[in-house]
Amino acid sequence: MNVVFCGTPRFAVPTLTTLVNSGFTVSLVVTQPDKPRGRGLEVVFSPVKHAALQFGLPVVQPEKIKNNEQFRSQLSSLAPDAVIVVGYGRIIPQWMIDGSRIETGVMNAGLVCPGPYRRPIGPPLRSSRNGSRTRQIRTVRRQCAPAGAEIVHRCRSP
Repeated sequence: MNVVFCGTPRFAVPTLTTLVNSGFTVSLVVTQPDKPRGRGLEVVFSPVKHAALQFGLPVVQPEKIKNNEQFRSQLSSLAPDAVIVVGYGRIIPQWMIDGSRIETGVMNAGLVCPGPYRRPIGPPLRSSRNGSRTRQIRTVRRQCAPAGAEIVHRCRSP
């Protein structure tokens, strides 16, 4: 199965590793552009880019994906069976969702807001600063709007 993987943080590396070790053909890895970090502002690779290079996978780091014709043509030429998104960091455009033959799957992590509604709030670091201690991982079938995703699996831990 021909797969395009989109991810950036350390949280996404085990999924990429599992795809490669399970025999899937990861034809492209899409990750956020390298950013300067630390006191010396050295440019540091994302954890997903580092893992992809170790596996010898092709990596692309587009600044924008929504209206990027070059990236769009590159993706359509690959004709992926599925697009797997794990913590990429941006909303995936509809053309990218429609471009996979089977489905686009998205997995994200967050902390759950303390209070009566227990809804997911933002990235884990920001949520923990707000007092949340309940972690949540969701796997969804993706549609264009963030609210239009069908939750396939949800896992919570205190």
